[in-house]
Amino acid sequence: MTGPSTSAGNSRPETPETLDPKARRIDENIVRSLANHAIEIDRSLCTHVDKLSLHLMYQRYCSANEIYNKVGKMKDNKTWNGAVPSQTEIINLFVAKSTWYKQYSNRIPAAERHEDMRAWLAEEPDCVDDEELWGEKKVKYTIVELEKWLDLKDGVKKKVVKKAQAKDIVKAKQKNTGKGKEKEQEQEDDQEEQIMGKGKGKEKEVKKRLHRKK
Repeated sequence: MTGPSTSAGNSRPETPETLDPKARRIDENIVRSLANHAIEIDRSLCTHVDKLSLHLMYQRYCSANEIYNKVGKMKDNKTWNGAVPSQTEIINLFVAKSTWYKQYSNRIPAAERHEDMRAWLAEEPDCVDDEELWGEKKVKYTIVELEKWLDLKDGVKKKVVKKAQAKDIVKAKQKNTGKGKEKEQEQEDDQEEQIMGKGKGKEKEVKKRLHRKK
């Protein structure tokens, strides 16, 4: 996979950003191991970038998954020599593991379920333009904009529905529980009345016996 590219009508070259090569260290042993098995890695995707754009983020995501799949196939075919890089080791070439599981593996698959967004992320030639997809044009779109877009499309609405359903379930349970308690109380009252009635009957019998003896 090549570095950041442009597509007609909707994308522009990645703008220069503040780079910090000391922010993350690439495991050169993993890089050499991949190269020995004819798997090349685009180092421009591994460099630390402040406020990463969605296009570059998606390229990292696709590249990491592509490399992991190639390694997995060679492992299954028993054509890999030496220690096999783990998924985490491959991910760490591009991004910190915590960021991957918090943002990449969480938000990108959700975005790919929307065909227009998937095509835009992949910068396909016939994808919709920025304004049509986002409703506005910006110099750069980041994970923050994507999260808002997803919440608007399917996140917030589903959460509201789920909360409403949960409230209805709780209310129904409370209502049923209340009816159950009322029935239990009625049964207890009936039993108490029956016991009291029996007690009064016994008192009458005792009084009658005493009266006869007199």
